[in-house]
Amino acid sequence: MVEVAVVAEALRSYAGQVVPPFNVYRIIEARWPDAVITGRDLPDGIEEILCLAKDRILIVYARSLSTADRRFAIAHAIGHLVFDADECRHCGRVVVDPAREIRADDFARELLVPDRALLNRVVMWPPEDDGDHDFYLDQVDMIASGFHVPPHLIDQRIRLLRTPARM
Repeated sequence: MVEVAVVAEALRSYAGQVVPPFNVYRIIEARWPDAVITGRDLPDGIEEILCLAKDRILIVYARSLSTADRRFAIAHAIGHLVFDADECRHCGRVVVDPAREIRADDFARELLVPDRALLNRVVMWPPEDDGDHDFYLDQVDMIASGFHVPPHLIDQRIRLLRTPARM
């Protein structure tokens, strides 16, 4: 995950994105100024499509997504663009590699919600019992609002940060 964090930080810096929420459109515009991002009605279960052809980049997101989910889908596509560009050169061909999907998700999470920035906002870890669960969820909602991402993403990131291997 270190490589993902380093690349995400470099892209944010290159685009002048130093304070959350980070703007995925500005990141793409800074690094790939000719890229096109557009929304379409996509089949169920497909949130984004990345197409590379003749040095043209097209990112299509599902128009049905919320703004927060759309930002994550675009960040996920950026992850594929950064790490899997050679494999994405065949527009129209669907290639699903679980390892690449996991890396693109990890990248999207790190691009939008860096560990360091998240840790500065966490005051309460997920409770062991239901007693403080609502307070924890309130915190998750507030943090998600600040990063403009879905609350489930913040909950997932907090739980990952709490794992013993990361502490």
